[in-house]
Amino acid sequence: MEMDDVTTPMNVDTKSLTFKTSVNDKLVDYKLELSFAYDTINNIR
Repeated sequence: MEMDDVTTPMNVDTKSLTFKTSVNDKLVDYKLELSFAYDTINNIR
């Protein structure tokens, strides 16, 4: 994933795909939950 022009590694926690059938709905609804692939606290010595 790219955040603020920096490429960041991410893990996919959950994903879902829902097909809509109503005329006014969008055809497909995608939902992804992501988390960072590393700890946000880095100890620099």
